[in-house]
Amino acid sequence: MCIRDSINAEYMGIIKQNNFQMQETQAYAVLGDIGGTNVRLQLVQLSKTTDRPVPLKQQFRVTNEHPSIEGFLQDFLQEFIDTPQYPKYGVIAIAGPIVRNTCIMGNTEWPKIDGFELSKILNIPNFRLINDFESIGYSLLALPKQDQIILNQGRLKEGAPIGIMGPGTGLGVCHLISSHRQGQHVYDVFPGEGGHTTFSPQTEQEWQYLQFIQKKYSGSIITLERCFAGPALPDLFQFLRQSKPERESTLEKEVGQGNVTGKLIVERALNKSDEVCVEVIDLFLTFYGREVGNLGLTLLTLGGVYLVGGLSIALKEKLLEKDGVFLKEYFNHRMNHILEDVRVTLVNEPDLGLLGSFVEATRLYTGIDNIHDFE
Repeated sequence: MCIRDSINAEYMGIIKQNNFQMQETQAYAVLGDIGGTNVRLQLVQLSKTTDRPVPLKQQFRVTNEHPSIEGFLQDFLQEFIDTPQYPKYGVIAIAGPIVRNTCIMGNTEWPKIDGFELSKILNIPNFRLINDFESIGYSLLALPKQDQIILNQGRLKEGAPIGIMGPGTGLGVCHLISSHRQGQHVYDVFPGEGGHTTFSPQTEQEWQYLQFIQKKYSGSIITLERCFAGPALPDLFQFLRQSKPERESTLEKEVGQGNVTGKLIVERALNKSDEVCVEVIDLFLTFYGREVGNLGLTLLTLGGVYLVGGLSIALKEKLLEKDGVFLKEYFNHRMNHILEDVRVTLVNEPDLGLLGSFVEATRLYTGIDNIHDFE
């Protein structure tokens, strides 16, 4: 049984056990996935037998169309007021830190978002905000097999910790930890800020890269996400060009110095049309493999480590290389015999936020989670 099947069986089993607690014959939830650029909303029916959302209504909007999240939700739900489809549950995934069901979003001019105030304003009794990477953690509880690509087979251990990592605009990290409730393992999601731990170079070239980054971002703590999240790709490119100025880049010749983007670097590296871009991605994957190994060792994630996000998917071919730099560096640890047992899986689906929100809404509906636990 794969870890998704194991988790999902436990998840659906708890729902069925808790069915006697459900007094309502049907319930609806409003789900959201909100970032600095886009707002995605769905209205779905909750059920004890369904582990995938089937939207009654969905809407994709631009974040700056409203001065607050409240306006989006009121517009979206207006037609359902005083109908059986009006939601009793709401779970909104937000790109920002959640503190006691509140969030201040960066990259917007929105006021502070308060889940309990929205609950009152919208008349939705159970309304929870979750971090966007936390929602990815919840999505694993319902992730289909076809969206998983195994990079290292490992040996799964039932109930063991699970790790998730995803370099994108930042470097997202979270864990799933199980507890024994109602006779079964139940996983809970614990978001973290692993991307803000410090970068630790291991080679002379990496020391030079650290010095380059320290000079460029003078006064800043040099964190992992500063060195190998998506925005670091142009920095890696610039560092390699400066360290070997005699080597030319066809990409830089075409677009000009200062116009080299992460997307272009990935494209040229994958088609092997630019030597510098190839080296950028190799160095990036060296850091990535090392930190995935560190993640596996930190909590002994024998439930597996999952790699998520659009950048990881874009680099799928490189991640799958058995003799490639990612897996080579993943195993380059003193305790590599433990890492051999840690399954590493690439999630081949970029849009997980609404699925994670759905899973948490279902957990609130069935009593696995309680809204008052997040006050």
